[in-house]
Amino acid sequence: MVSFIHISDLHLGYKQYGLQERFRDYAQTFSRIADTTIREGLKLMLVSGDLFHTKSINPDTYHQALSVLQKLKDAGVQVVVIEGNHDTAPSSRESSWLSILETQGLVRLLKLKADDGMGVKLMGDYVDIDDARIFGVRYIGYSTKKEVESIASEIRAVNDKLGKPKTTILLMHFGIEGALGREISGEVPLGALGPLKDVVDYLALGHYHVQYDRDGWVFNPGSPDLVSMDEYGKPKGMYIYRDGNLEFKQTWKGIRNFIRVRVDVSSAVDVTQLRATIDTEVAKECKGAPEGSIAMVDLIGKMPVERVSLNLEDWSRELEEANGLLLCRIRVRVAQSEGGITDRDALSLARHEVEHKVFNSQVAAHPVYSKQKDTMVNLVKETKDNLLTLSRDQLGPEGVKLYDKYYEILAKDDPELWNEELEVEETIEDQKKAEEDELTEAGIEPNDDKKGRWF
Repeated sequence: MVSFIHISDLHLGYKQYGLQERFRDYAQTFSRIADTTIREGLKLMLVSGDLFHTKSINPDTYHQALSVLQKLKDAGVQVVVIEGNHDTAPSSRESSWLSILETQGLVRLLKLKADDGMGVKLMGDYVDIDDARIFGVRYIGYSTKKEVESIASEIRAVNDKLGKPKTTILLMHFGIEGALGREISGEVPLGALGPLKDVVDYLALGHYHVQYDRDGWVFNPGSPDLVSMDEYGKPKGMYIYRDGNLEFKQTWKGIRNFIRVRVDVSSAVDVTQLRATIDTEVAKECKGAPEGSIAMVDLIGKMPVERVSLNLEDWSRELEEANGLLLCRIRVRVAQSEGGITDRDALSLARHEVEHKVFNSQVAAHPVYSKQKDTMVNLVKETKDNLLTLSRDQLGPEGVKLYDKYYEILAKDDPELWNEELEVEETIEDQKKAEEDELTEAGIEPNDDKKGRWF
């Protein structure tokens, strides 16, 4: 009977917050998972995408992956992987780093592949291990939902021709609708996976960095280390399947300890009181924390002074020294209640809900538009959403300014978010071209439901 460990979204090579220590943390997390795999006597590791943080990696990142994968190989562990949105090949004419690792015998990379003998255009690449047959579909973005039926029918065709295995496993890289508790473009509703449920026993997902499962056959372990503070305190780790039993092992803190500090500054009347309040709360939350922890300090409530008059960078450095922190960041989350948004709203509502309340407030205040408030609010929201689905070359100069301004505002107190959005946007055209070439070669028409980009 097949036994395995299922992980995803390791993001090797990510230098989070620009810290070399965090670059090493992700590799150490992978190494510890490898040690667990070997200690548990497992001989199969499934990686559902995003082993690497970027398509192009540096020599140090390659060495990190090589060291851990060689350790697994020496222990007789076979590593089966797919490409995620972060580590696909730059184009169909280039190799991904995962394909390089495959040529070295360190991983088995499952690819979209036609097999005329099987009568399939996509699912011609698979591997049989023990009593299981393992298929894989790399990240295909918006095309995922459209291709579910084809993927399912081709898996059935292969199993009918070769004989149905006891266990059919499918690795994919996408998010299930509602898994993050907020509206995310490109998600796939669970109900749309009905055709797959008929032919797949274990859908090994990656992409979302928090753990979730659905319906007893869909499993997403989340990233084993913290990639964004949005994931703070949420379950993440690995699945271990053995003797017909599935166990989830939580590892959300990874190697590095993170601390989130929320400081209500409403009672501070001046800068001196503001600083004293922050110092007290940070010291209290960091007491007993391991040396080298990372603290994110969120200031909530009405500020006694304008943010621009504060030197938060110097304050952060002083808090690092006083509390033995590797990094401290102070972020002003709510300066005051504006646009109908209260402090409680800003902390509890999803981004699209906050935007909706702001649009409502602004439109309601207009003497003309208020008469058709609901229509106008929906129009504003639709305009914003459509703007963000276009690539930069489709926007024009003014559109690009609006696009950049939107994400600049979102990332005002968290530069990492802005950097991530830029990274995504800069790779859109290469990724779109690579996916279009590969799917066209496989006889699939690119999904044109989304104007502009469909990745």
